Amino acid sequence: MLFAGCIAGAAQETEENKELQSGATSVKLSQEVMNPTTLARQLQLEEYAIFKTEGQDGFAQNFRFRGIIPLKEGFLIKVPQLIRVITFLNTAPDGKTGLGDLTLNRFFLLTKKGWGEFGAGWNIQIPTRTDDQLGSPQWSIGPAFTVIFTDL
Repeated sequence: MLFAGCIAGAAQETEENKELQSGATSVKLSQEVMNPTTLARQLQLEEYAIFKTEGQDGFAQNFRFRGIIPLKEGFLIKVPQLIRVITFLNTAPDGKTGLGDLTLNRFFLLTKKGWGEFGAGWNIQIPTRTDDQLGSPQWSIGPAFTVIFTDL
């Protein structure tokens, strides 16, 4: 087991050296990860605590899974694109826990300038809740926009 850990550590060290030699620093890589328009596959996990819910007593939680699939160039629209798949594991104030709604959105990254990026696309929400308290009964679709300032 220790041997496998040493091999993994050596492989990671080699990758880090390659990145540093190519000009990518840990600060630069951290900035790229924090930028939601970075063209990198990602799985983001977020936890929300909700202390007050209108009309209900108790504590609620919302755990979000967000997968990001980047496309350097789309099939029909030849610009970089991001596809986001978002689902929720919710806990209602009365303690019921289950799946929330599924959200899909797609951004076409239209402008990349020195100040940042601009993107536009669509957003769709699909009612996949396992209980009425854990999501909406309605489908929804609409426009989506993003502006990221990277050099302020």
